[in-house]
Amino acid sequence: MFFTEDIYDICKKVWEWENQNHIPYEKRLTQWYGDMNMFVPLPGVTDEQIQQRERDIAGGKEVWEILKDAAGHRENIPNILAELERLHQKTESTLTEMEKSTMKPSRNKRFRPLTYNSHIFIGTKPAAVQFPDGRTISVKKWREAALAILKDCDANPQFHKNLLALRDSGVISGPQRRILWGSPSTMDAPMEIGPSLYFEGHFGTEYLLKMLCRTLELVGYDYRSVRFQLRERDEPSL
Repeated sequence: MFFTEDIYDICKKVWEWENQNHIPYEKRLTQWYGDMNMFVPLPGVTDEQIQQRERDIAGGKEVWEILKDAAGHRENIPNILAELERLHQKTESTLTEMEKSTMKPSRNKRFRPLTYNSHIFIGTKPAAVQFPDGRTISVKKWREAALAILKDCDANPQFHKNLLALRDSGVISGPQRRILWGSPSTMDAPMEIGPSLYFEGHFGTEYLLKMLCRTLELVGYDYRSVRFQLRERDEPSL
């Protein structure tokens, strides 16, 4: 379900009530999403559940009554974020010192790891993408580079499964649109990763790469080993 714009204002009210009453996480419906600087529904929570809780709060119901009415609303929802975090931790634990070194600037000035400060890529253009397994393909635009990386991630069966789970969770979203979603209809510049799997590409270089990193990190893909080759005339000074 795609959340309506005013649902975020309601989320703020509900979050304040949940926080004031020290509601435990498993019974909450909202969370603070720092990347977007806003309050949002927790994964799996619908518009109707948020609106019902607001009505219950406005109607003066006791805390225990509200929680009792909402009991079980998430019992059948897979713990997507916990599983993605587990996969991320597994990836972290298996990184070798050589892999971690990719977080540092390459000695070859024409190559930069994806984990490099994305601000440095503003005003530049990529010439190639190098994947974690060492394969390299030519690209001309940052959107093309981002899509190539997402497609490489999606080619792995487990990462494909994780991408679908992340898509369904709604975590990778903006205030008015989904960034990772199953339909291009609500996107300004949809990039098709695969069937029913799209990534919003209507961003500047810096934010596009940041959202790409966030997505790949949650999925468990080894994005730290991804490198870009820049066009020589676009090589930034250090």
